[in-house]
Amino acid sequence: MQIERVTDAGVLEAIYRLRVTAWRARVPAFPDIGRWSDEYDADALHWAAFDRGAPVAAARLTVHDTLEDAPDSAIYKKAMPEGLPLPVGVFGRLCVAPGYGGLGLARMLDDVRIDFARRMGCECVVGITT
Repeated sequence: MQIERVTDAGVLEAIYRLRVTAWRARVPAFPDIGRWSDEYDADALHWAAFDRGAPVAAARLTVHDTLEDAPDSAIYKKAMPEGLPLPVGVFGRLCVAPGYGGLGLARMLDDVRIDFARRMGCECVVGITT
């Protein structure tokens, strides 16, 4: 499978639904909502892996001039040292559909996002894992 950058609104909607499916499979207490998106998605950079035209893994990258502008900034402020080089890339919303784990898709998405963040001038990339 190959990773592709996603800008199409219809595909982004499919990714928002995939997030819920993927997280509910791993965390049964995850809310039973139809889609999962937030205010950062509109300006974020998105990538996905596809199988038969449907996204089966996806992740996003946001780039910020200050860590305070990043998603989950309160967590980063507590955990990260002062003086991180800016701009900072923030990994978020990684999801892999049930049945597609173990194929290296998460690693492929990380590699693509690291490369893109570097090209955007980021010397630091942060993310939260659960």
